[in-house]
Amino acid sequence: MKSFHWDGNLKIRLVGETIFNLFYWMYFPFMAVYFSQSLGLGLAGLLMILPPIISLVFNLIGGYLADSIGRRPLMLAGAAIQTLVFGVFAMSASPWLDYVAFLAIGMGGHYINLQVKRW
Repeated sequence: MKSFHWDGNLKIRLVGETIFNLFYWMYFPFMAVYFSQSLGLGLAGLLMILPPIISLVFNLIGGYLADSIGRRPLMLAGAAIQTLVFGVFAMSASPWLDYVAFLAIGMGGHYINLQVKRW
């Protein structure tokens, strides 16, 4: 593979995916601890059940949208969602808003990562 001969869009996407995944995996392992301290153990346990279920639903929706409107618009929408929600997450003072941002970051990531599987 000659990485210097890749398309410019692919290089930009590779850098963007690296940054998004770096940020996501820097905070993701600590979310359960944060939610358990701020919302309580029982509620945090119930709330952490939702992300896999939402992932399943948004993977199905993302596949349908990719087939109907195309991969590129969906990847751009996913990147925009993740960028905006990372900002909301960084500025939030509420654990509930953090949880919604946590779910939305995962949703945006599924739109992007769904397309990686098709390449």
